[in-house]
Amino acid sequence: MLSERFKNDNVARLTLKEAQLAARNEYLSQVALGKYQFESVLCECGSNDLEILAKKDRYAIPITTQICKSCGQVFSSPRLNQTSTSDFYANLYRKLYVGAAAADEQFFNRQVRHGNRILRYLSDVIKPNRGSVLEIGCGAGGILKPLEEAGYSCIGVDLGDTYLDMGRQFGLTLHCMSSQQLYETTKEKFNLVILSHVFEHFLDIEKELNTISSLLAKNGLLYIEVPGLFNLRNTYDSDFLKYLQNAHNYHFNLALLKRVLGKYGFSFVKGNENVQAVFKKSDNSVPCTDNQYPSIRAYLDDLESNRECYVKQQSENAELAIRQRFSELDLTLSAFPDKSVSLYGTGLHTKQLLSYITQAKKLKNIISPDAAEHGNTMGNLPIIALEEQIPKAIVISSNSYQETIFRRINHLESSGVEIICLYK
Repeated sequence: MLSERFKNDNVARLTLKEAQLAARNEYLSQVALGKYQFESVLCECGSNDLEILAKKDRYAIPITTQICKSCGQVFSSPRLNQTSTSDFYANLYRKLYVGAAAADEQFFNRQVRHGNRILRYLSDVIKPNRGSVLEIGCGAGGILKPLEEAGYSCIGVDLGDTYLDMGRQFGLTLHCMSSQQLYETTKEKFNLVILSHVFEHFLDIEKELNTISSLLAKNGLLYIEVPGLFNLRNTYDSDFLKYLQNAHNYHFNLALLKRVLGKYGFSFVKGNENVQAVFKKSDNSVPCTDNQYPSIRAYLDDLESNRECYVKQQSENAELAIRQRFSELDLTLSAFPDKSVSLYGTGLHTKQLLSYITQAKKLKNIISPDAAEHGNTMGNLPIIALEEQIPKAIVISSNSYQETIFRRINHLESSGVEIICLYK
């Protein structure tokens, strides 16, 4: 194991919500009753020369994470078999992972913002405003919303029905079925297939990629995003244990992902260590013989030894990002007359914003939908209802609810009001 922290000691690395604790206990109950069955597997390369890295995940669910010494692939074995996996996703996964049985608008908003990032990443390899898109494992479907608004014809599929209802409320075409069921039902072909934090959940990679190959149109592209092993210094508080979860059967850096996709007939287009990667179908397998074991093992050892340093660096980077964001807002505000811009939102984000910006003289007031706040002040700015005064511009002062607020007020754009969003 990487260290004693990774032994199966029933200690969770995260602070679990009540719903997560209930889901974890139900999972353990299903295991104890023998209703959840496990299977042992070899590495994708066929080797059984394995080393154990961890015996639990972040929820303190017993799961053995191993690394192949022949190729470097990190994976779980034993793992839930297909029948147990299907039951887990239908009944427990969202409760355990998110802490809620159904998606709320905030979850949908996070997906929408992520969809915007994916669209920007793909802008140099997909044709604008043209083509069909399929997202497999779409959750609430928010990733598809920006692509649909950009002119693409979009469909999403997911094995869990409860989260689909949120996306359907926003007019998205979402189906509770597998990708194989979609293909068998429609025989439809797509110009782009998206797997955003889904590929690592697959049990049978070969079967899933064969189905995806059938779903891709000629010259179609496959976009895959997974948590990158070589990006852990920048995420999950630089903690491999916080990253591990029982639902992830495989773990990748970019080289490992390229190896697996190449094995099953996909050639590499572009990618990074986040990991985001684009592939296209190839007539032949694309072999890769580079053994990633030494570099991955060294990376994880370094992460475990120097975690505090990396966490400090993450905190410093986050502070720099905040300062940069508000500096950009200052530059934007400088183009407006004094007392012509409103802030929307009265939470902690607004207090932080007012403490950072230097162009406060451009601000006129703060808009709140809460009538109980009207007539109060924040940072010497009056808090008003939106209907009282129409400004030249509105800055949405919220991270979590930015998209919700935008949908609430974007009708003002037709009246010439500029709406400024801070988070892309």
